[in-house]
Amino acid sequence: MLGYLAQVEYALARGVDCLLAGEVNMALSVELEDDFSLKPGDHSTSEWWQTKHSVDPTRTLSDSDVEFWKALSAWLRHRRPQQPTKCFFLTTAKPADGTSYVHLGATDRDEKKAVALLDSALEKTKSEKLMEHATDWAKLTKSGRAAFLTNVEVIHSAPQADQLDELLAKKLRPFFGPKYAAAGAAALRGWWGRRVREHLIGFWRGNAEGIDLLELEATINGTRDRMREDDLPVLYDLAELPVSGDEATFVKQLRMIALHDQRIAIAIQDHNRAFFNRSFWQRESLLRVGELGTYDERLKTAWKRHFLPEADGSGSEAETSVDDARARYLRLEASTLPRIRGGVSDEFIATGSLHILADRLEVGWHPEWVDRLRALLVDEPSSESEDVA
Repeated sequence: MLGYLAQVEYALARGVDCLLAGEVNMALSVELEDDFSLKPGDHSTSEWWQTKHSVDPTRTLSDSDVEFWKALSAWLRHRRPQQPTKCFFLTTAKPADGTSYVHLGATDRDEKKAVALLDSALEKTKSEKLMEHATDWAKLTKSGRAAFLTNVEVIHSAPQADQLDELLAKKLRPFFGPKYAAAGAAALRGWWGRRVREHLIGFWRGNAEGIDLLELEATINGTRDRMREDDLPVLYDLAELPVSGDEATFVKQLRMIALHDQRIAIAIQDHNRAFFNRSFWQRESLLRVGELGTYDERLKTAWKRHFLPEADGSGSEAETSVDDARARYLRLEASTLPRIRGGVSDEFIATGSLHILADRLEVGWHPEWVDRLRALLVDEPSSESEDVA
């Protein structure tokens, strides 16, 4: 699983490299021709990438490495003479001394030596899998093998999965500058994960179009433009963060006013997204000192305008109180709530932040919310402190 996640990250890093080199007229595909591939719009040289991530940092490559021979076999079977293609074998492993891989890097290449070393390994092997993968290789002449290897490049000792955040941030420094590079990388990775999922779903449904690098460039520029004094980057493309259903305090608050289950589901999503973004802004130092606390106070003021003036309620029955509280909640939710900054127009930031406050028991929806929830939660610590999201 880690290898598949790293594969997507390697693809993003390569896309950024292309943008930095001015190669924007390209489309990137995942799991189409290869682990990932790049196809230029002008029909010049395409790129096919095989990525091999190992959790063992000491792993070495020998000339009888089955994964490398498998990649060679796939490239030989699927190459198209009418489409020039450069094939890349990217691996976290290191080449053993005296192996063919040292002759197939970006520099100091020697395809004839590489052929001799690979042929020698093939002659000595007893691996049936390796010999099976070498079938198409064996059909080539020695000169044909060397000619084929001119379009093969081995990139060894690639960064491990836990090093890819730092790698991407470094590549994005020209776009975001040193101050916001890490935050820009985190925001871009969130978008990229969703975009690749959409791409794969489209591929399974018969749409083989790649992800245009112009789209990647536009996303980078849009994210960078939000990193200013009156705005903040907002991460939309979030996986569902776990919330323990009815066990969450803010959900109990919504149950007290008999809110419809589908609305509660939306509230949970808003809470998750707001919590994730608030944490992201804090982690990446995008907020001014005390900014979240000030924003929460503004939200509490908005809450007071809707709930405090008539907090005593006019009805004597519990049902009337519930109906009234639910109506107040819906009016507050539909109102124009304060923005953390002027440019942050995303509604779930405000509504989700209110649910964060409700989870801390700093606001509530039912006239008797304090007494009822304290009875339930008297022995439970608050899920958040003032210093967290």
